[in-house]
Amino acid sequence: MRIVGAWGRASQVGNASNLDSRTSESITHTISLSTEWAMDLEKCIDASPLVCDIELQPGSRRMQLCVVGSHSGLVVAVDIETGSRVWTQRLPDRIESSACLWTSADKLAVPLVIVGKSIMAVTGCYDGVVYGLSLDDGSVTKTFATGDQIKSSPALDSQSRYVLVGSHDRHVYAVDFTPDVARAAWQVDMAAAVFASPAVGGSGGDRFVVACTLGGVMARIGMDGTVAWRRTLSPDGKPIFSSPAIEPSTGTIVVGCTDGRVYCVSSSDGSVWTHDMDGPVFSSPCLVASSMRTLVCIGSHGNRLAILDASDGHALHTETSDSPVYASPSACTLPSGRGVLVAAATTGGRLMALHCLDDGRIKACQQATLGGHLFSSPVFVDSSRLLQGSRSNILSCIRLR
Repeated sequence: MRIVGAWGRASQVGNASNLDSRTSESITHTISLSTEWAMDLEKCIDASPLVCDIELQPGSRRMQLCVVGSHSGLVVAVDIETGSRVWTQRLPDRIESSACLWTSADKLAVPLVIVGKSIMAVTGCYDGVVYGLSLDDGSVTKTFATGDQIKSSPALDSQSRYVLVGSHDRHVYAVDFTPDVARAAWQVDMAAAVFASPAVGGSGGDRFVVACTLGGVMARIGMDGTVAWRRTLSPDGKPIFSSPAIEPSTGTIVVGCTDGRVYCVSSSDGSVWTHDMDGPVFSSPCLVASSMRTLVCIGSHGNRLAILDASDGHALHTETSDSPVYASPSACTLPSGRGVLVAAATTGGRLMALHCLDDGRIKACQQATLGGHLFSSPVFVDSSRLLQGSRSNILSCIRLR
């Protein structure tokens, strides 16, 4: 199985009054949803959880850890199996940025064996600082200051080990956490605030970064900081809140725009296709490979969740939601060609779960009301559990059956 996605008091999701099972010719099964545990993070949770497998000491119990922050400035690490806190850190301002992992090792092993301060959860903060928190105890190990708020989620380039992040100071940074004091390996002036998270693609000496701005511009940047090209995505320069995703086999770039379209662009700056979503797109695309094709899962403010064929942009399935789908969907492939599980959250507080077969048919679909507006993306732990943050301040672990 492959997971795709960002790596308290809550409503009982399993209550019959909260569930909406649809029926159609293609839907032959139902998905049951129930809450395993819930945790209060004091204020809204817009960031998406980071999930990783760790051993706190060599040979110790293997643990699945979730790291996430909230508008209270609180960052927590949670043992997903038990729902108990492993550590807590308080940062000076709001956190909307989702964390990524950074390690001083050449690659991220599974499980991660924590030795000293060698592995960090890296997140941005409204105070304009990128924080590296030691994964063993949450202590602030390293920091890097930008000139304005950071809402962009950092992304790691596994080859250079640079952390790529955007700032409202109109720059994209490649932050090198290897020295004792973190520094910018390079920075690029994007001429407008960068809300979206950078995407990293390519291989070998052709690694590159794709960044988008609230000025409506997309840019391809080499890992040395050289700008290969810039383009205004929509004809009228509408802002880009959606974070781009790069299809590994083709290098094509998929991103949503507030002009209501999903754009697919070749890495050499040639347009491939567009898809109309009937409303502004703030949601970021989730790309997942099934046995037959690569799927693009994305939502819109037109109250839609769409599953598209990445090769040409045609819709394999469209699900109507109760309210806008602001957050990015999450997906995981099931073994033995059994298809893909897709989860998406709505601003009205509903969680949607779909079992999509490889030919695009929907085998099962369920919607459940969690309570509180949902701007955080759901993240699969495995094919039977996912994590969801909400603006009711609650982080929930939800069981799928």
